[in-house]
Amino acid sequence: MNYVGDTGKAEVARDLNTTGGKIDVIADMTLDSQLDIHASAGANDSDEASGGNSNADDQAAGQLNGNDTTGGGRTLPSADSKTNNANSSSSTESGSSGGSVGIAASVAVNAVIGGNQALVSNGADLTATGTVVVRASESIDAKSQADATSIDTSNGDVNIGAALALNYVSFDNTAQVGADSVLTGNGIQVQAVTTDSERNDFVATAYSIAGNDGSAGISASIAINVIDVDSQAVIKDSATVNSTGEVQVVAEHEMGMQGGSAAAAVSDVAAFAVTLTLNIVGEGTGGLKTIASIGDDDGDNNGATVHA
Repeated sequence: MNYVGDTGKAEVARDLNTTGGKIDVIADMTLDSQLDIHASAGANDSDEASGGNSNADDQAAGQLNGNDTTGGGRTLPSADSKTNNANSSSSTESGSSGGSVGIAASVAVNAVIGGNQALVSNGADLTATGTVVVRASESIDAKSQADATSIDTSNGDVNIGAALALNYVSFDNTAQVGADSVLTGNGIQVQAVTTDSERNDFVATAYSIAGNDGSAGISASIAINVIDVDSQAVIKDSATVNSTGEVQVVAEHEMGMQGGSAAAAVSDVAAFAVTLTLNIVGEGTGGLKTIASIGDDDGDNNGATVHA
C-alpha cells in the first residue's frame, strides 16, 4: 500500500517592501502516487499468507504501521465503510485451503493526504512597484490498481479470485491574504490553481478471474475512488488591496477521474462473478470546494477593501 502525507507552505508574516520590482509568494506542489498489486494462484499453491483471515482494512493498516519507513501510528480510510459494508475479507498473497481449492486475492490501497498553502498572514503589509502575487499551485496524480487470477483447468474444484482497489485523496490548495494585511502593487494576483496546463488524474481499477473444470469459479472486483480536493483563493475580511493595475482572485481545479472493475468466472458446475465501481467526490467536510472570494462568506457587515 501507499501512504503519502505531505504539506507545502509559502508564507509572509511580516511587512515587506520592494522599490525595484515585484513580490511573489508562491507554493508549488507536485505529487504522483501509483500502486499496482497482483496476485495469482492455482489449486496446488501453498498458503503463505499471514493473517489470511483478516479483512482488507486490517491488512492495509498492518502493512502501513508494520513498515519502519512509514513511521507507524497512521490511520487509513476504511475501504469497508466506503463500500457500505461490502465483503472485503481477503489475503494480499496467493494461497489455498486445500489441494482442490485455489484462492488469489489482491488489495491495493493508495492514500494521498495533505495540503499546499501560499499565505500572507499576521497582518503583514506587502508593497511593490511591480506585481504582487500570492499563488498556490498543485499537480496531483493518484492511481490504485489490483488484479487477481485463480485458474486451474487440470484438477481444480473451487477457485476464487478477489481484487480490491481503493484510491483515497484528501487535499487542500489555498492562497490567502489574511485579515488586516495590505497589498500594494501594479497588479495583484491571488490564485489557487492546478499547475500550468496540468490536470489532476485519479484512477482506481480492479480485475479478477477465476476458473476450473470442477465445482465452482468465484470472482469479485471492487474499485473505489474517494476524492476530496479543495481549491480556495481568498482575500479575508479587513484586508486591503491597492493596485494600479489589474486585480485577480482565481480558484481553479482541473480534474479527471476514472474507475473500472471487471470480473470473470468459469466452471463446469457453477460460476459467479461480481463487480462494483464507485466514484465518490466531495466526501469530506464541505465537499469538493473551488472558491474565489473577496471577503469572508459569513454574512456579517465586515469585508475586504479593493482599490484598483
